[in-house]
Amino acid sequence: MEQNQLNIDELLAKKFAKDESFSAGIKYKVENGKIYFLIVNYLGQNWFVQKKFPGGKSEDGGTPFEKGENPFETLEHEWVEETGRHVSKAKYIHHKVLKDGHMQFFFLVEEDEEVGFPIKKKRDIDTDLPKWELATDVLKDLHSQHKIACIKLIEKLSIENTEFCNVAHMSNLLTVLKNMKSQYRKTRNSVHPRV
Repeated sequence: MEQNQLNIDELLAKKFAKDESFSAGIKYKVENGKIYFLIVNYLGQNWFVQKKFPGGKSEDGGTPFEKGENPFETLEHEWVEETGRHVSKAKYIHHKVLKDGHMQFFFLVEEDEEVGFPIKKKRDIDTDLPKWELATDVLKDLHSQHKIACIKLIEKLSIENTEFCNVAHMSNLLTVLKNMKSQYRKTRNSVHPRV
């Protein structure tokens, strides 16, 4: 898989990852003047359905630093498992080190190729098959760090890709994003008022 310039080894050498890491891929398409994201529905705790990007944990539940699997390799095998497609090219978007030391990595999957059907393992029984959903709907419903990675990607593509920016504007995706940020600021300021 072609990788971009992110120095994953440098991040991992800092030993932030405590127990495991997670990698997910974000893939979008522009069709009929609208933007769509490839997502999976995951049945979380208390039977609550969460929208996420295809991805999963590093093999054997260990950190890539300990097990020798880097986040790109995790993305590769998880993408095949959940989409039935092989990643040919991916670019780093975002990573987050959670309080428990768990690391989450997100990549823009630019090219992939069909290799078969998704490989459902016993542990994946709570994950639906991937499907394309309208970006304006997905953005509102994404789970936690998936939403943050999606926002970062939309902002990046809106600056770097003229076609994406035009479609995002015309399809109200940028308006939805702006409203979400505004609502977040209001909520945050009410919880943590400035003195």
